[in-house]
Amino acid sequence: MSTAAKITAAQWQASAALFSNLCDTAQRALTYRALIAAGRPLLFASRANACDPPSNTGPDSYAQHAWLITRRRDAVTALRSSSSAGRPSDYSNAPFGALGRHNFMLGMDAEQGQGQDHASQRAFAQACLSEKNSGETHALCTISQRAAAVLPLKKGEFDGVQLAEQTALRFIAFWFGFAQSDLPLLQACTRKASHALSYQTFARHFVTDPLAIAENSAAMAALSRRAAELIDLFAYQHTAQQRDAFKALASELQELRDFEPERVFEPWPAPAGYAGSGSASTHCGPTPERPLSAFEPVMRRMAGLLKTGQSPYGGTDLANLVTGLIAGTVGNVVSSVALALRCLFADDQRLQAAIAAAGQDWLAHGYRAGPDAALTPFVWEALRLDPPVAFLPRRSTRAISLNGVQIAPGSELLIAVGAATRDHPAWGDADCFKPERYAGPGQAGRPAHDPLIFGGEPDDPATGRASSFLHQCIGQHVAMPLITHIVRQMLLLPGLAEAINPRDGKPLGLSQQWAYHCLSYPLVYHRHELLRHSALLLLMDLHSPSQTPAQDLRSLLEQQQTALLDALQQSGCVHFAAVLLLNSDTQLALFAFIDQDINNHLPRLAQAFGPVLSPLLAHVRHAPPAPVAQHPWEFEQALRRFNRAPVGDYVFCAYPNASLAMVQQEFGHRPARLGPAQHPLLVSMPIKAPAGAHAEQIKQVIAYGAPRIEKMLRESRHVHFACFVLLNGDSELMLFTVFDRGFEPYVEHFALQVGSLFDRLFEHMLHAPPVPVDEFPQDFVELIRRFDRSPEVSLFFTAHANAEAAQIQRAFTRKAQL
Repeated sequence: MSTAAKITAAQWQASAALFSNLCDTAQRALTYRALIAAGRPLLFASRANACDPPSNTGPDSYAQHAWLITRRRDAVTALRSSSSAGRPSDYSNAPFGALGRHNFMLGMDAEQGQGQDHASQRAFAQACLSEKNSGETHALCTISQRAAAVLPLKKGEFDGVQLAEQTALRFIAFWFGFAQSDLPLLQACTRKASHALSYQTFARHFVTDPLAIAENSAAMAALSRRAAELIDLFAYQHTAQQRDAFKALASELQELRDFEPERVFEPWPAPAGYAGSGSASTHCGPTPERPLSAFEPVMRRMAGLLKTGQSPYGGTDLANLVTGLIAGTVGNVVSSVALALRCLFADDQRLQAAIAAAGQDWLAHGYRAGPDAALTPFVWEALRLDPPVAFLPRRSTRAISLNGVQIAPGSELLIAVGAATRDHPAWGDADCFKPERYAGPGQAGRPAHDPLIFGGEPDDPATGRASSFLHQCIGQHVAMPLITHIVRQMLLLPGLAEAINPRDGKPLGLSQQWAYHCLSYPLVYHRHELLRHSALLLLMDLHSPSQTPAQDLRSLLEQQQTALLDALQQSGCVHFAAVLLLNSDTQLALFAFIDQDINNHLPRLAQAFGPVLSPLLAHVRHAPPAPVAQHPWEFEQALRRFNRAPVGDYVFCAYPNASLAMVQQEFGHRPARLGPAQHPLLVSMPIKAPAGAHAEQIKQVIAYGAPRIEKMLRESRHVHFACFVLLNGDSELMLFTVFDRGFEPYVEHFALQVGSLFDRLFEHMLHAPPVPVDEFPQDFVELIRRFDRSPEVSLFFTAHANAEAAQIQRAFTRKAQL
């Protein structure tokens, strides 16, 4: 425990300046270079509690002197588990203790008599985290990234931090054995943990945020409780409720085990520059048919050991161990991805070289995860210059001397990892980005990477040698393939770029808190090259029924039917469309699936629809002035105003890279305007009160369920398009799909394949059927039939009725691989 210190105003000012420099990428590099050259630790004024652990009797004191360590030699010494003299280390890991209880692995110290406890816990954790075969991690990376990308990439602008976070969350859920419905809990808890880690490891010296630790404690308690429930459930199922829950988890696990990389539908074309090189599979080496066939999640392994009496720990200890392993993982993966991308975007030549490397890895194993031999050196070098955990705290256990500087016992030490990884005197260019440092590891003395990025040299399973770094990252063997795969998949997006701030024309860039806690990274890509479709959901309020009786409006729609269908056909961008009256005939809806989005087609839509809609607009509130031909700009703005976004911007298309013109060229142009081959499903169901709160929960369910919806609809091979939309002040949820063949087989298939998702949706809906849905499929079918809405006066349009979804999907999957 350090003693309170008298800090002068000048010292506080210098500390604030240091914090500012450390939080700025360019200034941090300059600061590190100056401190490395000086060769001495830097004394600075710290706001961390000098009474740590806090005193139960005396007052706390938030003023002390602390030391910033930048030399590599000093950092390595501080991070090792024992001193060179063989006696206990001069450095304690105690500052991490605030993040967990006494059995929190990251906070354990050999100096506190916990060395054996830590070694035993680490060995047990490593056994539970090990792969059964080399393909398991890559398969989980592939599945997790594909699922996470479903929703963000529906738009041309997405948040790179959120995409990385969702990938990491899904990976953790699969790896440890959480249910997919646990994703919101995992997200909430790991966000609190990342915030607390960045505070405790660094920011507490410069800012005050007591809630960071308090909120982390509550979050970790919630996560431990859920982990304990699952470990107990995997070990014992005594009640019917436990057996049902176990069955649901077993079903999710079996779906993972059935994953066959070679049979996964891949709608995306070859990356830019690789068209014509053939399918990636023609370049791939042999791939295990089912790499996850023997996969056993971590908590299931623990439960098996617990049940057979082979676990040295009880259920609570196991749950706390799981929580500690997960706590910082998601945040560190997110930071690694974001920092690597920022480094690559900093130089266009560097970026293009990285994209080329990603393309080379695509030739090796397609869009699936793999070793990524070409790209990995780029990621390692980016993380060397900007490590995901930029600072690590230690506390001196006795008086020490660093290059002539005397440091008292109990002093707080802040190890600048990013400075230590730049301290390579023999290189002479350690501040430069040179991925070739790590190309061909093992050749000519080249290392595979800088081990300090993950806290030191890892254990060596081949020789059984344990790491001399007590708290080296135990999950490095899994984290790095995941990080590299996420980076590669983003780099392969066509036209990937940083989003621009419209106010100054500069990139918005990576938003961070406290130097390395990544919050957002707005990115854009050429969406239309991968996903060519969107939903047009025009919802127009009508004048009161007394002014326009519903029957009169239907008569007008019937009169305009031919003209409207002709306009839809002539637009050249509408695949399917339906017209209906909603909300007790007070709203007119035109729902359609179109190429690209409304912004790409506004002039064309105005020209095609304007003359047809003019008579109808007389009955629409806040309508644009007529005639439309004389007011095209006003009509375009009205279309923007009337257009509703689908829930979560989620739109499914069975053939995402095929435009209307491409489909018609492939299958011939024979429009069937009344849709004899396809059928619309327009199911509108009321939401429970209070509607606003339940609507928010529905959005969350759809957001996390989107990958499963996407997978089921694609595998059904008879659904063309689908989306959800909230109506009537978010008091109703509508599902709009277009499908082939019969109603009942389609809906029953939906119930059996996505039943668990609908179980959660129906928690927020009125008139819900019996659940679980997959056990009562006929009740589900009847409910859908009851709430299905038919288009008014048969106003349903299809532009390619002579081609079923499966035919189009096959044709353009084949073309995407050429």
